[in-house]
Amino acid sequence: MGDPSRSGLPPANRGRAARRHHRSRMIERARRALRFLGMSDRERDTFARKAHDHLASCSCWMCGNPRRFLGEPTIQERRADEARTLEHKTDR
Repeated sequence: MGDPSRSGLPPANRGRAARRHHRSRMIERARRALRFLGMSDRERDTFARKAHDHLASCSCWMCGNPRRFLGEPTIQERRADEARTLEHKTDR
C-alpha cells in the first residue's frame, strides 16, 4: 500500500498540535480569500473562523477542476506528451 498520509483519512497518531496548526493555517487562508470582499476586519475574521473547514463553496466550471470540466490534461500527462515529442525529435 502507498503512503498513508495520502489516503485521505487523518492519521491515527496525529496530535492536537497538528490539528491546531492546520486549523489556524486554514483560517488564515480563508482570511486571505475574503480580503477583497469589502468586509471589515472583524466580519472577515468571524466568517473565516466559521468557513475555514469548507472553503470550496463553488464547483462551477470556472472554479472547479479544469480536467473535469474542460478536458484539459493533467500536469503529468502534459509532461509525458512533452517527453514523447522531445524523444520523437531526437530520434530523427
